Amino acid sequence: MQNCIPTRKDDIYLEIEKFDKYTFTHCITYEFARRNSNVENILNFLNDLFVLYEFIIYKPLKTYESMLKSNRKFENKKNIENILKDKIYEAIKFHTETQWIIEFEDLTLDNIKQKISKLIKSLTNKLYEDYYVIYKNEFESQFKHAHEIYDFRDNIERDKALTEHVTANEFDKYNNEDNDYFSIFQSLNKNKKEFTFNSIYPKFKTAMRDFTDTKVMLNIKLPLDELIDFITKIKKDYNSKESIIKSKIEQLEDKLNFNNEELKKGKNVNWADMFFIYDYLQYFIRSSSKTQSVIASDLEILLSKYHYVKVKKEENEIKRVKDKKNCEMSWGEALKYSKEFTLNDDEDITEVDFSIPGITPYLNKKTITTNLNKMESYIEGEDPKYKSLIHS
Repeated sequence: MQNCIPTRKDDIYLEIEKFDKYTFTHCITYEFARRNSNVENILNFLNDLFVLYEFIIYKPLKTYESMLKSNRKFENKKNIENILKDKIYEAIKFHTETQWIIEFEDLTLDNIKQKISKLIKSLTNKLYEDYYVIYKNEFESQFKHAHEIYDFRDNIERDKALTEHVTANEFDKYNNEDNDYFSIFQSLNKNKKEFTFNSIYPKFKTAMRDFTDTKVMLNIKLPLDELIDFITKIKKDYNSKESIIKSKIEQLEDKLNFNNEELKKGKNVNWADMFFIYDYLQYFIRSSSKTQSVIASDLEILLSKYHYVKVKKEENEIKRVKDKKNCEMSWGEALKYSKEFTLNDDEDITEVDFSIPGITPYLNKKTITTNLNKMESYIEGEDPKYKSLIHS
């Protein structure tokens, strides 16, 4: 979470406005996931473990291993082990993962690397299995020895069938290229001059688990409109109650009830607003400096300053039935407009007065509260709703 007060102009919200259509759901899901408090705690815990290894454990461990090789005695071994154990205990307790304390009771310099690796692997697996997040080393330049305790290739295998194919067909000729949107893997049997593998994979830029597991056979030499029509028919069938396409759960005749909910795509700018609303609320809830009602009032103003203020048109300004009943004024224009309603011309007005009839904010308190409730349902808890967006 942010350490300073979020503003609507922050890069994070401007990036959301620019999400590509093909990767929209994946990117939005990642924004939900990284705000989940359980995900945040695991990520911080992993970061602390890598810091511990890099700056506290690595040096004495390497010294110990070097002395073992030369058959020299390592002084104060037990004392150093106790110090390292205490440091690990502190991290475990701080991140409320106390079930791991017993794992480190018999810690020694001989097993410390294995034990930390086991803990890290468990945490990254929990991210992957429970929250669909793939752990990546965001501080590679600082954690130069992180690869000794964690394999960063874990959980990023694109396709098991691809891995098996490459292993079994070492004499094929391969083509593996990518661009900003997709990657392609082709293998050609040099004798038969036929493709033995030919797949295109979407290229998502976010560290989310990829549930791409359905192969659709296409002849990409066909016209674009024909391909689009074919994919559309498949998707429509999948969304229907009578679909012939079965999920894994349906195939196994599982009785669990999952909600296969698809995220409704509003304008990207609307989602950027909603993430800003959520982050702004979380910042002040954590600092306990403002009530939710005051925060909602702040957001009315902040979003109106960023977007516009709605001002009701006069009857004679509405030319057609379909015309908007409100005009959109910038904050500065709305400020001048609201001054016309004041009784005292000398009064210094710095905020638009939303109590004036016909002047309304970009989003009112009720809408802001509704959006907050929606965001909380997607983000928070042990089983956050965002998971239903990319997997059922």
